[in-house]
Amino acid sequence: MYKFLGIHYSRWAWFFSPLAIFIRINIYPNSITNAYFKAFEDKFIIYVLPKMSLIDIIVLNKTLRKLKQKIVKSEARPKRFRFAAMLALKPRMALFHNENKEGFVCDMLNLIRNDPRAKEKKLVFMPLSVFWSRAAEREEQGFLLRSLFPDDGTGNGLQKLLMLILHRGEVNVFFGKSFDLIPPDTDHFADNQEKKTEVEYYYALKIRRLFNIEFAKERTAAFGPTLYDKDKINHWILSSKSTKQMIESSENPLKTKKQVVHHISEIAANYNYMTIRALEKIFDFLWNKVFDGVKVRNFESIERHAKDGQIIWMPSHRSHIDYLLLSYVLFKKGLVTPHVAAGINLNFWPVGSILRLGGAFFIRRSFSGNKVYANTFAEYVNFLLQNSFPIEFFHEGGRSRIGKLLSPKLGVLNMCVHSIMSRKAENTYFIPVYFGYDKVMEDDSYARELRGTKKQKENAFQFLNGIRKIFSNYGSVD
Repeated sequence: MYKFLGIHYSRWAWFFSPLAIFIRINIYPNSITNAYFKAFEDKFIIYVLPKMSLIDIIVLNKTLRKLKQKIVKSEARPKRFRFAAMLALKPRMALFHNENKEGFVCDMLNLIRNDPRAKEKKLVFMPLSVFWSRAAEREEQGFLLRSLFPDDGTGNGLQKLLMLILHRGEVNVFFGKSFDLIPPDTDHFADNQEKKTEVEYYYALKIRRLFNIEFAKERTAAFGPTLYDKDKINHWILSSKSTKQMIESSENPLKTKKQVVHHISEIAANYNYMTIRALEKIFDFLWNKVFDGVKVRNFESIERHAKDGQIIWMPSHRSHIDYLLLSYVLFKKGLVTPHVAAGINLNFWPVGSILRLGGAFFIRRSFSGNKVYANTFAEYVNFLLQNSFPIEFFHEGGRSRIGKLLSPKLGVLNMCVHSIMSRKAENTYFIPVYFGYDKVMEDDSYARELRGTKKQKENAFQFLNGIRKIFSNYGSVD
């Protein structure tokens, strides 16, 4: 039984239920609609949470109402629920004592042994994660800030209320991969009760492990890995084998080491979640002004890939809008935005600082025999991949001025493949992305360049002049 201060959780629900009025639900993946549940019409759904939380159950029920599904009124006990119920991997709502880690296993064994619907294979488990924030964890974050506002929003009720205020009632609900409960075949152990109990127990442990893996995948896809600070990047790259060899073989090791640190400062992103959220709100307004619509096609399978492994995005490149639009779409789809390889020409005030906070890392147009820079950049890409950050780069190198795909440049791709092969990294996916615009924003400048005018260097004045384009319409984009 899920109790708080000796009282069943359902008795507390009426006290906290008014909070539902202030909660705005974002449901991921976007394919979770009322139609999705039609496949389970003749079955009974058990929603599984990572941890028992009364406020999370309020969110769950508001989500189910939004999807026009039966709400949860009780935990999953044999013959005690109709239509839907819930379980939690960490079931006890405890304040000062240790949680009963075997509680979920006991609940599973109880269902397997005593609920006839389990034997009829009519019970469906659906993992569900409630995230009160999507800010990735930072190693350098202070204790007080971490205590008040936990990055993943999985803290206690008071912390979640603070997160609710901070994010103006916005809560993210992620549905995991559902599966049927198929009890182990123990008929041939009818005469050996001890063996039968052992088989059922290990099956329940297996189910718990599957849920832990699924919840970890959900969190990684939505949050990304733990963020880094500059000291960690410097230490990681300087201590790599190739960098050590390069420094030791140079004529002036101290000077070479300083050059490496300088290049890291020039290249590295400074990923910041609050900047991502601010840009999201700006682009909510901007894309509605500039485009008639943004159509995203063939995204369903990618959502699963993002949970199973690491994604390297390889879009076509026709406009500066490409990387902004792709990051925006991914964030709206519930995935972490990638680190984007951007041309060094964009590293001007104020755009460079904003892009760097949004996850951009900068690359020079040509390494021109600069071995120190080439090694530093390759090691930075390797750092991102080894630490499981999704990255994005344009295999054409620069923007296409003629509307056709350009011949690929293989430099960054070679770095990625080398990193993957050297680590024997499994489940790494290269995802090609094509952008199709009715009209490209830079059409006028492209036409001038094709007539022979020299390409203008990007600068703050050009950026401010480009703001007027938000009052124009550029059709739709695919």
